[in-house]
Amino acid sequence: YGKKFAGKHDFYVMAGFEAKNANYSSLSATATDFPIDNPQSFALSTVDDRTASGTLSYDRFLSFFARLTYNYDNRYLFSANFRRDGSPKFGPTHRWGNFPSFSAGWKISEEPFFKKWKQNWFSSLKPRVSWGILGNDTALASYSYLASFSNVTLHSFDGSSAVAGYNIYFIRLPDIYLMYAELLAAEGRDAEALEYVNKVHRRAYGYDPDQASPVDYASLQDRTKTVDPEDHLADNPLLYERWAELFGEMRWWEDVRRLRLGAEEAGYYKTVSGPGAAKTNIVWKETNYAMPIPTSEFESNPSSGMVQTPGY
Repeated sequence: YGKKFAGKHDFYVMAGFEAKNANYSSLSATATDFPIDNPQSFALSTVDDRTASGTLSYDRFLSFFARLTYNYDNRYLFSANFRRDGSPKFGPTHRWGNFPSFSAGWKISEEPFFKKWKQNWFSSLKPRVSWGILGNDTALASYSYLASFSNVTLHSFDGSSAVAGYNIYFIRLPDIYLMYAELLAAEGRDAEALEYVNKVHRRAYGYDPDQASPVDYASLQDRTKTVDPEDHLADNPLLYERWAELFGEMRWWEDVRRLRLGAEEAGYYKTVSGPGAAKTNIVWKETNYAMPIPTSEFESNPSSGMVQTPGY
């Protein structure tokens, strides 16, 4: 849409959207040693080394955009652009991005004083400044934010030979229950959240997960089994159960980072670290993913069987 006012004010507005939906697939197969010159089926191959391969992928893209330009007397120019792009190549919480840009220009050559200046150097003189943010998803592969399987050959069971394995990312049912409880609590559905926390707690004590038990928590703020009543998990059954279930699998440290519990965890381990540990040297940085237990604690563990030191 364009409109000119009073002979000097020139506006132009544009808005639109862009959408892309693409599916890619391929299939290839190879076979040799046919008994006839024009075979109609791979089944006629007389050897067993027939191969087949294929690919399948999907690509989506959605963008909304708008532009506003203003021109005063063909001398002063301004434009503003805005795009909101969505791409499935990014994770669910980072799928959309906003990309604004602005520019301004001055046609000095259209000013009366410039036209009066008798010179042959410039036919047009227009300084221009601009600022903007750009985004690009072409460097990313589809689904790269998802965990995947990859073949490795570094596992050894006898100290000499290696066997193949896969870096499968396991998620156990208690982890799923507790993640679901966390979502329910965030929506204010505390009673439902508490039930899923108790399912995990009952299972740990040998009770039927789907039936009420003597070990049930009464609320999401109930007292847990921490030794210190001042511990930051003492009145948080959801987090305490995540710690109890996932500490040995190292998943708890993902929660420490995700929920920003580093300072509290570091403060706790300063009070319980074992003999020889540098208790005052535990420093948690919000940019780190490492656990707030100093390496020296592991290296100086007094137990020859590597039993955890008291309090851990």
